[in-house]
Amino acid sequence: MLFVHGWCINKQYWEPQVKDFCPSYKVVTIDLSGFGQSGKNRTEWNFDEYTEDIRAVIEQLSLKNVILIGHSMSGDIILNVSNKHPDLVAGIVGVDNLHEPGAPQTAAQQEENTDFFSMLSSSFDSSVNKYMKPYLFQPATDTAVVNRVMNSVFMADSSIAISVL
Repeated sequence: MLFVHGWCINKQYWEPQVKDFCPSYKVVTIDLSGFGQSGKNRTEWNFDEYTEDIRAVIEQLSLKNVILIGHSMSGDIILNVSNKHPDLVAGIVGVDNLHEPGAPQTAAQQEENTDFFSMLSSSFDSSVNKYMKPYLFQPATDTAVVNRVMNSVFMADSSIAISVL
């Protein structure tokens, strides 16, 4: 089992799953480049780069019958790994993702995204707080969970976060 974290968080979010699955399975977690304890020594921050990073981890660790588990944005990344390297992947599990991967956007959606990225670029923290926080959490979500995730997002390198998003 290879666990891949979501946007602006890191492999530590998978610790409860690692604890539960380790007695029965080989479990690997990774920090995607630019997040957590990973390096920032590249110029490209995109799903294709992350796809190749995951392929490299699978090959370097000689993993077999790999089940990829991807949270949020990593749902698209694990699909990309499975599509580009089907011989390396036995299955995929999406957690809070895969709503409409690869779906074309309308002109209105494209304009909305352009405006959102402009806001993120000019004021990352306040834009995330105003627009993404309500999208990411239900009103009843435990405050400790909200704070942990939001702190991870605010600690992320905004240029990498925006680029990969």
